[in-house]
Formats: sequence, structure tokens, C-alpha cells
Amino acid sequence: YGGWIFDNPGTNVTMEGQPISSFFGMNITGIFQTQQDVDRHAWQQGAAPGRWKFEDVNGNDSIEFNTPRLDDRKILGSPHPDFTFGVPMKFRYKGLSLDLFWYGSYGNELFNATKANTDLLYQTYIENHQFSKRILKSWGMPGVLDRYAELPQVNAETIENAPMEYYPEISFYIEDGSFIRLSQLILGYDFNVSSWKSIERFRIYLQANNLFTLTNYLGMDPGITRMPSEDYDFVNDFTLGYDGGQYPTPKSFLLGLIITL
Repeated sequence: YGGWIFDNPGTNVTMEGQPISSFFGMNITGIFQTQQDVDRHAWQQGAAPGRWKFEDVNGNDSIEFNTPRLDDRKILGSPHPDFTFGVPMKFRYKGLSLDLFWYGSYGNELFNATKANTDLLYQTYIENHQFSKRILKSWGMPGVLDRYAELPQVNAETIENAPMEYYPEISFYIEDGSFIRLSQLILGYDFNVSSWKSIERFRIYLQANNLFTLTNYLGMDPGITRMPSEDYDFVNDFTLGYDGGQYPTPKSFLLGLIITL
């Protein structure tokens, strides 16, 4: 096992027949809408209207969240992309030049652990944390049709009394990590120096790095591969694709001048 969330080990698993560092946890199948919905479902610890509904993986008609919770966990995704790609582009017109380099990844998932603190509301955290606007789409919120809710009912208890399904490694945190990024853009101009004395080349250019990223991933940077090893001692090849909120790839600009004498 590798990775953790709320001190529960096992966001990732490496086992025979599966990709290294696969995501492993409990699969959400929906949100309980009514008490009848609860009664028809397999017995589930803490089940109630407005709470998440989980898959009964082992078919024993019982779902518990207590450690080790192995029987109702399954492979939820892989941090390994189907493919990555890079596309260089060059455009020239007289002295003007434009160079682009696109980079992307397709088919991998990421474990967005940051949503534990942005999308799930605990009274303990209200004064110390900023929350996502996605909380406004929780079950039971004004103006939200419950059957279309994206999150379970907001819980205002302390973290010790929060619903148990807030804690485990669950499919809520698994997201598509595919992206396309404009990694580099260089716009330059070479002046005609044929009539200039002692100067063979005079070029000015603007270089922009990591200008923008197109992705559906809700975290800060879909280009992460793992958390920096200096942050947590559990980080290794068994925690690939785990996004615990590390600093994203920065955007930078460089203005350059090339003079050849």
C-alpha cells in the first residue's frame, strides 16, 4: 500500500496483475435520496438520505468503513497514462519567428486529496480554511435538486463526529488527469543587420513557459507525478499520482536579447 488520507493508509495499491501504484478504495455509486433508497441498499454504516451510497463489492450485503475495509475496496484507476505527447511548432515570416511546444498526457487518473479540505465541510475547519464553491451544489442546498447534487449533505459536526464515509479512500478523490499544456512559447524578431557595421545578428525575443493548461482536473496542476519526497516519508513509486497540494508548475516570462558581433 501507499498514500494516505486522514491517517488511513492505502490510497494506492500495488498487486499482482494490476499497474504499479493503482488507486484502491471504495466506489461511490450515488447519493441516498430517501429512506426507502437506504432500505433497499446493502446495509451501510451511517447510511441516511443525503449520504453517499457505496458499492457492495464482495456481495455480502454489508458495507463498513472500519480498518482494514479491504472486502469492499476495488481498483479505482491508474496513475499511468495511455500515452504522453509533445508537439513542436515553428512559424517564420521574414524576421518574425514563433516557436511553440505543446505537452500533454491522456488516460491517467489522479488522486486529488486536496478535496478533503475544500469540498467536505467540517465545523472544526470553518475559521481556518477556504472552501470550494462546489459545496453550494451539495445535497439539500437551496436551489439544488437533490437527484442532481454533486456532493453529499453538508456536515457541520466536528471532525470526530463527521460521517465515516468522509474518511476512507473513496472514488470521490479520483479524477481524470488528462491535460494539454502550452509548455513554451517563444516570440522573436531578427533585425536585418546587413547594413549594420560590426553586428552579425541582432535578435529580441519573449519567452513564456507553462503559459496555460487545458484540463478537466480540479486540482492545481495535472502534471504532478507524486508528492515531493521531502514532504512525506511514505512517498515512493507506490504513491504515483497522489496530489496532496504540492506547489504547481509556475508560469514564467523571460525577455531576451541576442547580439552577435
